[in-house]
Amino acid sequence: MFPILVVLLFQDGFYQMGRKKVRKFSSVEKTKIVLDFLKEELTLVELSSKYGVTTKALQNWKHQFMENASLAFDPSKVVSVYKDEISHLR
Repeated sequence: MFPILVVLLFQDGFYQMGRKKVRKFSSVEKTKIVLDFLKEELTLVELSSKYGVTTKALQNWKHQFMENASLAFDPSKVVSVYKDEISHLR
């Protein structure tokens, strides 16, 4: 009796039903986005809209960035951790 409406998303030359494809961000892209976030020129929601990423993902990336920022000034610490992991796996 009632017509059923099916919504199709046209993306990359293919029809998709349902959810959009999840975009993968490289570490370089994430770093640029987090640095833009730290400038505090735009709100969290504005950045989320600008880059097409969720606010939760932005918060997670910022937290991860801040946790690991000290490694930028002490790269030998990173190398020693990986060497320990490799020797443990052997």
